[in-house]
Amino acid sequence: MFYTTGTQVVADGKHSWQIDKSGDGLSPTLHGGTLYTQIVEGLLALAPRDGTERWRLDSVESPGPQAPGPTVVDETLVAATRTDIVGIDLTTRETWRTSHNAMRITGLAAGERGIVSAGIADDGAVVSGYALDGTKRWEKQIPPSDIGSDLFVCLSGHDICVLTDKGRLDALDAEDGTRQWQANLSSGIVGRPALADGLFLVPASENRTAVHAYDVQQGDAAWTQSVPHRSFSLTVVGDVVVVPLDGLENRTMVLSLADGTVEAEYQYEHELFANYAVTSEANITHLE
Repeated sequence: MFYTTGTQVVADGKHSWQIDKSGDGLSPTLHGGTLYTQIVEGLLALAPRDGTERWRLDSVESPGPQAPGPTVVDETLVAATRTDIVGIDLTTRETWRTSHNAMRITGLAAGERGIVSAGIADDGAVVSGYALDGTKRWEKQIPPSDIGSDLFVCLSGHDICVLTDKGRLDALDAEDGTRQWQANLSSGIVGRPALADGLFLVPASENRTAVHAYDVQQGDAAWTQSVPHRSFSLTVVGDVVVVPLDGLENRTMVLSLADGTVEAEYQYEHELFANYAVTSEANITHLE
């Protein structure tokens, strides 16, 4: 198991190595035995066990604090900079670029049906869809009245969920951006959601701190599980949801994806104040 605490990387419960670079707190992605992350100076490809630098691209710098980290689809590493979405072929390292038209990028996701980005713009927010070669397919505007300071986006299969910190949720088709349905959720959205197995998962703290699950096809509530403290993000690992509890003795809860029941609870030696990553020997998922 790996997880990160700021710039430290912990492997199997022990502090293994540290990224001694100027970073913005972006989550890493592990693919094919290489750990990819972005810092102010560019994108790094690192050996996950000891942090040895394998290669870098100085032109793919971090998009800013608390922005989304890179992701991988079809052997293409997709990352955001302050102005562009960038695709890097992991075999040839050839790249493509396309503008995301946002002042501040807040969300990035990729899957077999395409790529989606979300960010804050001059007049509200903008959500854009791209083909896997970087061609922009569509763009949607969200008015300022529906957004505060943050915007989240998730993609799974042909489904996209876009959630603002004021609780506006749009379910879109990944290929053309067509709205499938819209809902207004709790206004107490406190962290980055997740989308998996037909469920949209949201951490919220209005009236009580809880994780809420909604059916992605219809928008109906599926389950709600109370947690003892707020969580700034969620991730799905197999058939469970990992929920780190901010500021609560480094505790992390593990919920059933099917019905939200508590399956386990862990306490870590290191403070989980930044990125959090869970991995098997082959795969890594992450929380920001």
